[in-house]
Amino acid sequence: KKQKNHGDLFRVAKRVLEKAPDTWFLCVGEPLRDNMQGAGDYHKEMRHLVDKLGVAHRFKFLGNRNDMVRVYNALDVSVLTSIREGTPNVLLESMACGVPVIATDVADNAQIIPQNAGGFVVDLYDVDSFAEKLVRLLTDDDLRKHMGNHAREWVIREFSTAALAHKMEAIYLARLRRKLGLPPEDRKR
Repeated sequence: KKQKNHGDLFRVAKRVLEKAPDTWFLCVGEPLRDNMQGAGDYHKEMRHLVDKLGVAHRFKFLGNRNDMVRVYNALDVSVLTSIREGTPNVLLESMACGVPVIATDVADNAQIIPQNAGGFVVDLYDVDSFAEKLVRLLTDDDLRKHMGNHAREWVIREFSTAALAHKMEAIYLARLRRKLGLPPEDRKR
């Protein structure tokens, strides 16, 4: 899909490989069937671009996968160069597996990535900054491990089913208190 902005990913890869030439890039997913939304044409364009930039030899295109936990656990860093998203599960799932993330500053990314703690959010189309952050994580084992641990703790604390249930309960209780004319609950307890 064009919204994933693979072209910037390939340009980031070119810059990263200049400083970390042993890096491998994994792409998961396949174009929509029957060239829906021009996905097949876009896929061909991107395969041409990855060749033209001279980085195809460091990319593995994995297609659709049913074992994403295994894929995430094989990664050092997870990246998302999208130009638009909703709340991208790939970021939450990566962080839940202890993998730091780098993503463009679109949609909810800045709210779900603890900046400089569980990953980085970079400006859309800022290929240089994206590459610099990725090289930093790839070449600093301690930073990558620290950010991965923080990312996992953050996701569990803020986005686990238990955390979401607790937040939903708080919303319902606040609405009930308001409907009954009771003062808001003292949150300091």
